[in-house]
Amino acid sequence: FPRSVELDPEDSTRIVTNPIEELKSLRGESYRSTTPKKLAAKTSSAVPLVWDGTQMEVIVNFTGGLQKGSTFGVRSLFPIKLPNSTIENEGVSTLIHVTGPGTAESSGASFKFPAEGPLTLRLLVDHSIVEAILQHGRAAITTPHCPPMAAVGIGLELINPGPLEVTVSSVEVYRLNDASTLYKVTNAANLVVV
Repeated sequence: FPRSVELDPEDSTRIVTNPIEELKSLRGESYRSTTPKKLAAKTSSAVPLVWDGTQMEVIVNFTGGLQKGSTFGVRSLFPIKLPNSTIENEGVSTLIHVTGPGTAESSGASFKFPAEGPLTLRLLVDHSIVEAILQHGRAAITTPHCPPMAAVGIGLELINPGPLEVTVSSVEVYRLNDASTLYKVTNAANLVVV
């Protein structure tokens, strides 16, 4: 996904990288929950999506339980199994490990967040790739993945494999429309908004 690059407004020695604002024009159907939900240690919780497909934007805010040793995140691009299916596929887990007060890491990328929260995880999922943008662009991770063709739909769930309870304060999920339905190329030099 195309990204903007700017100086971090909270630390001018670092940069932040976020998806460009134009990606919001691809948003379609949505699911939102602003009811805080406690996610017990060693559990997961499915996000109830009312559509199938593999293109989505996910924004999750975590608050309570952001202590050293906490591990939590989101699992995406795993197949919803058919009855009698033998599909074995774990999907893509984007895990956040809190390393100290107001510091965390994910896949080796360290970043800061307000110690009292929220800690924000934004995922962009597009068929066979998951881009995780952590704490408003302070860390970004791209993970390739190929879900099996036999999947009926693609699942999304909040996960907490760590030893401490965490609180999910909000979840937003948007189905992403195909960019080709919004833009057409009239020639290599011209992009026209439809």
